[in-house]
Amino acid sequence: MINTISSQENNKNFIKEIALEIINSSKYSVLTTIENNYSYTRTMDHFEVGNDFIIYMGTNTDSRKVNQIKKNKNVTVHFNSNKNDGFVSISGNAYVSDDTDLKNKFWKEDWDKFYPDKSKYRLLIIKCKSFEIISEKYNITGDSTTWKSPVIILD
Repeated sequence: MINTISSQENNKNFIKEIALEIINSSKYSVLTTIENNYSYTRTMDHFEVGNDFIIYMGTNTDSRKVNQIKKNKNVTVHFNSNKNDGFVSISGNAYVSDDTDLKNKFWKEDWDKFYPDKSKYRLLIIKCKSFEIISEKYNITGDSTTWKSPVIILD
């Protein structure tokens, strides 16, 4: 059982691999933003996440989350494993991008129906600072008393 994360780089890299497995097996994620000390949570359609732990999501310029992120870049993104036997919860900083090359790279053809005016499409870029993880498959559990999940802090 892993209930604390040691400082050994091999262990950290192994945990990061497990986290990416959970993240990339998740069809949807849950994004939480903060505005006026109140949290707002919504289901999102994220793109595959790489070793850099940067999350890309599409949104509309008129969505509440765009203004919320402009006011407070601190967000949480939660991923539940596809077998519901674990999760990864990321804390990071979000940015709204209008970069044409990135928007073209991170686009799904079936989104045409949601963006009849593609000029309103924006990309959310979330840079992970740390994440919590639980995985029954790999026997990564929380503290037996407090249930606190293991935390990995990224460089």
